[in-house]
Amino acid sequence: MKAGKGRPKGSKNKVSALASEKAEELGIDPFKILLLFAKGDWKALGYKEETYVASVSEFGNTEKYHIEATTRAKCASDACRYLHPTQKAVEIIGDQVPFKVILEDYCK
Repeated sequence: MKAGKGRPKGSKNKVSALASEKAEELGIDPFKILLLFAKGDWKALGYKEETYVASVSEFGNTEKYHIEATTRAKCASDACRYLHPTQKAVEIIGDQVPFKVILEDYCK
């Protein structure tokens, strides 16, 4: 690394390096867990069954899902950040239009 140039391209910053170190120390892969939640694979996450009885009342059992649909959608959304690059918004300045629309009639 050259003086004044910062860290080398592709190297982790301090926070990322610490997070990776802790995940490795615990023997987990957070990205894999995120994808398993998104998939809804409760068995791979360590649950015995997809549902459990949350409460028993005179009206019957109330079943709850271990992995709610909203949780799965959030995990899938979060995982996308790691799989696809973030797109930068295109800024249009003044009256300049970045493209030209040409309509041609081929029905004649």
